[in-house]
Amino acid sequence: MNSQSDEHEKKQIVFVPNNSDANVPGSILSVELDEGEEVEWLWTHLENGKSAVTGYTIIKKDDSN
Repeated sequence: MNSQSDEHEKKQIVFVPNNSDANVPGSILSVELDEGEEVEWLWTHLENGKSAVTGYTIIKKDDSN
C-alpha cells in the first residue's frame, strides 16, 4: 500500500567509505537514509594497522542549530 506521503519522502543512499585494507571484505555496501537522518560508521582497527567499516548507526540530525 502506497500513500501520497510515502511518495514525497526523500531517501539518500550513502556508500561505505573505503577500507584501508583491500583484503578485508566489507559486508556493508551502503545504507539508505530518510530525510533528517545521517550515518555514523563503526570502524574496526586491525592488528596490521589497517581499518575496516564493520557496522553503522543511523541517527536523527539535530535541527536545534
